[in-house]
Order: sequence, then C-alpha cells, then structure tokens
Amino acid sequence: MEPKKKKMVLTIALLCLLAGLAIGAFVASKEKEIAKEQMGKNLEVSRATDPAN
Repeated sequence: MEPKKKKMVLTIALLCLLAGLAIGAFVASKEKEIAKEQMGKNLEVSRATDPAN
C-alpha cells in the first residue's frame, strides 16, 4: 500500500475507534441514570408499602 493511503486508512480506523468509545461512554452514562431512577422508584415503593419506614 502507498504510504499516503495507509495513513488515511489508519486515521479512519482511529476515528472509528474513538467514535465507538464515545458512544459506549454515552450509553453507560444513560444506563447509570436509568439505574438511579429505578432505585429511587424502588425506594419510594418500599417506603409506601412497608409501614416500618
């Protein structure tokens, strides 16, 4: 492969890798938010149904 073409392919591969990492981090943060909301709902439900709380 020509050096110029090889460099372009490596650059595109690196950009794809970075995009994948960014998407993964975004999805993980959204999952964390959803988990927090779910825990909050579970606490509200347990407080409402458990007279001790």
